[in-house]
Amino acid sequence: VQWVSARIMRQSSLEIDVEDAAHINIGFEPAVGRCPVIANLNLDFFRHDKTRSCIVIGDEGSVRWNGMDGSVAEYLPSDKDWRVIFTSFHKSEASYVEEWQHFINAIEDKTTPLTSGQHAMEVLSVIQAARESSKVGRVVAVTS
Repeated sequence: VQWVSARIMRQSSLEIDVEDAAHINIGFEPAVGRCPVIANLNLDFFRHDKTRSCIVIGDEGSVRWNGMDGSVAEYLPSDKDWRVIFTSFHKSEASYVEEWQHFINAIEDKTTPLTSGQHAMEVLSVIQAARESSKVGRVVAVTS
């Protein structure tokens, strides 16, 4: 991650003592000879329909992940419609259970976890940049 532009705020009347919405644009360092990649992330506590999804848009089509039903679909311009290409039947909380189980197994088996302390610090750097961007109202470079 190279830079972040964010608006983190309260948008609802929920009686909580934290922000309830984050709208974040994330700029990634482009690979050599490639176009820059920008991601848009929207999080909130007040949406009424339960959803978790990710859409990747490319020159030759799009891919959509639905975290609620475990499906992945593709959209090709020639087809003019979404087509499911993969489905993994799971409960929506399964990823959290797997994450905790992996953590416990790494401790018990003394194995290296899939994510490291360095990865955690990089994530915290992005979060800090998002908070700073929201506070100052401009793009903030991510420092690692």
